Order: sequence, then C-alpha cells, then structure tokens
Amino acid sequence: MANDKQINFNPYQASDVFWTQLYRSIEIIFDDVYKDICQCFQQNEELRQQAKYNTGSISVIDAINLLCLSHYFDLRSIAEVGTFIGNSTIAMAYGIELNKQTGQIHSCDLSNNISLNNPFTNISIQQFPEQSSTQMLNQLVQQGVELDACYLDGRLQDEDLPLLDSLIGKDVIIALDDFEGMEKGVANLMKLSTMEKLRGHVLIHPPSFSNFSSLPIFKTNYSRSLTAVFIPGNRFAFTRQ
Repeated sequence: MANDKQINFNPYQASDVFWTQLYRSIEIIFDDVYKDICQCFQQNEELRQQAKYNTGSISVIDAINLLCLSHYFDLRSIAEVGTFIGNSTIAMAYGIELNKQTGQIHSCDLSNNISLNNPFTNISIQQFPEQSSTQMLNQLVQQGVELDACYLDGRLQDEDLPLLDSLIGKDVIIALDDFEGMEKGVANLMKLSTMEKLRGHVLIHPPSFSNFSSLPIFKTNYSRSLTAVFIPGNRFAFTRQ
C-alpha cells in the first residue's frame, strides 16, 4: 500500500531560510554596507525640501533587504513604483554595484518630481516624475524593456497587469513594501496572484526579528521589516549540505 505522507513546509519556514541566506551573503561587508546606507539616508533627507507630497520612507532594515535582494540574485533591470527621496532606489542600485555589474532601475512617483542623487556610474536610474505606474509601464513597454525584478511601494492598478505581463518573464522577482494587514503590499499580492506567469511563485514573508537580530542593525531601534518577496518556486532547491 503506497504511503503518500508528506513533510509540510509553510511560507514562514521558507521565509526564515530565505532571509538568513540573503543576510549571510553580505555578512563580511555588512559594517561597510550599513554605514553607507545610513549615509545615503542622511543625504537623501535633504531631498524632502523638493517634495510636493512629503511622506514616509523605508527603514534601514528594509533598505538592507532590497540591497541583499538585488545583490544575491544578481538583478540587472528593475522597475520601481514609488520613488520619493530614493532610499529604496539607491539601496537596489548598491546591490547591483556590489556585483560590479551594469544595471537599470526605472522608477516612478505619482506625487513628486525629485531628482535623485546617483553615486553609481554603472547603474542607470530612469525616473518618471509625477507619473503613475500605468504611465511608466506603458513607456517601458514601448522601450522594449525586459524586467527581472519589480519593487512595489505603491498600489498597482488593474490596467497595470497586462503591461506588466509584457515586461516580465516567469522568473521575475517582485518585492512588496508595506506587507501587513490590508496595506498596499497585501493588495498588490492579490492582484499579482491572478497573473498566469506568476502561478508558480512563492510568498516570502518579511523577515522576523530573529532573522536580523544577529546583525549589527540589531543594536538600532529597527525592530521589524515590512518587505515581502514574491519569488519563483524554482529558486528553492534541496542541497546535500
């Protein structure tokens, strides 16, 4: 008689493995990375003076998450919804820079027209100021852009989905900000889950406190993260060690 009993592996367990491995990838250089990110945050605060709509920005730990994501998975072409003062933009660019690669980040902001500081000569940052996600995605389709990642810090619209479908492949990695309750990160996941290309994707929840408690950032007042990741299931593999 066949025994079909399985070992259950839930998304929270996958998330613990995921974030632990990403943090280990920058463990040796973490002190320098953390110092640089904090310095960028300080410099970017001056850009608030240009803001028509002055809102919040991501935390340092969420910037570290995005940096690790672009670094670990060697991302080269990223679309971002929600530029503001550029903390997330620069964090992702920094991750690309750590791989000594060229890359492109395309970023829109519906409310503001803020010109970002870009310290990385090998990474192009194409801004779409005072434009919606739909407007940016339309232009990216016209440009023939192929995305390997997206970072969503704004709400997707229904009309964005067919545009996004033209820009991504089945291996696209999508980071979601504000992933809690019924905030925009959860709403965006619900829309993305209807896309055929993303049927095989797995949700990675924001890292738990225990995930980053061993990092130097633990000594700061950042006690939680709101960054989730929607990632292809084939990015996970069993290893012998």
